Amino acid sequence: MILRTFVLWAIIVLKTIVAQQDPKVLVFSATNAFRHDSIPTAVAALEKAGEAHDVEIVNSENAADFNDNSLSRYDLVLFLMVTDTVADPILNTVQQQAFQDYLNKGGNFVGVHASSDCLHNATFYGAELGAYFLSHRTIGPATFLNNIEPMHPTVSMIPPNWTYSEEVSDPRSVGAKVVLTVEQPDGDPDASVEGTPHPIAWYQERGAGVASTAVVAGRSFYTSLGHLNSTWQDDIFIEHVMGGIIWTIAGNTTRAFNDNAQVGNPQTAATETMPPPGSGSLAPAATGSSVVSSSVTTTKTSASSRMIIVIAPYYVSFGAFLCVSLALAGL
Repeated sequence: MILRTFVLWAIIVLKTIVAQQDPKVLVFSATNAFRHDSIPTAVAALEKAGEAHDVEIVNSENAADFNDNSLSRYDLVLFLMVTDTVADPILNTVQQQAFQDYLNKGGNFVGVHASSDCLHNATFYGAELGAYFLSHRTIGPATFLNNIEPMHPTVSMIPPNWTYSEEVSDPRSVGAKVVLTVEQPDGDPDASVEGTPHPIAWYQERGAGVASTAVVAGRSFYTSLGHLNSTWQDDIFIEHVMGGIIWTIAGNTTRAFNDNAQVGNPQTAATETMPPPGSGSLAPAATGSSVVSSSVTTTKTSASSRMIIVIAPYYVSFGAFLCVSLALAGL
């Protein structure tokens, strides 16, 4: 009886340990038009940052990955400087439909830099993205302003005035919540189109790329920065992108934090050991909630998988203590 009790306790603990895996992100970096030479640097930076934040990064340039079965395994799809032309879209119509179906099931999206210059005729993508690329300025020093929602997790690591050299893109009018802007130069001919203040990064609590009949929608985040190799070596920028990834995943619409979700890492399962909302950068929001965590740290964040491994020995010890107590009591 005592042995059986201990074995059952051990099985429960082991199941808890192996059930939890890291959230999984597909980083898609294929191009059919201009290709940024910073893409390899960006992929390496994201893989390193993902490891530090307990987020699994999977890079692909194969459009065939955009099918229902493959996409269902990811908690987030990130377009990394993806470019194409109207005549030669990066995804065909079947692949585009699979992408929207993924979003309709609660999938999340992050776009970086030139990813606003692809899938030009895909209405759902434009809505999910928030704004398409219009033009860009000559590369040089620019001052980015974090004064709209400075504690939002996507920009909380950015100082109020952040000056460095980067390509500043001019988007068409933005259909999302802007969180980062840039000082507007005098006489900017595109000011009336792109809006004032000049938008640089924005988010959507409910991604607008879903079909009107969709019951659930994941989050969306976009930053227009990321052109230069040096940008991907900047700690603040890396945390800016990771902040967007982590905040988006924490929307509670995928298996990262929702057992009942239709998409996400299939080996991820929420358990009673999941950190409560607000306890860390990967804490989930309540479904449909606009609540966000207050910051993203530069140190390694503890996802629930790490927490489970840490507390598992205590569960085992308690199980052993329970069995010994039962034996001493003659039970």
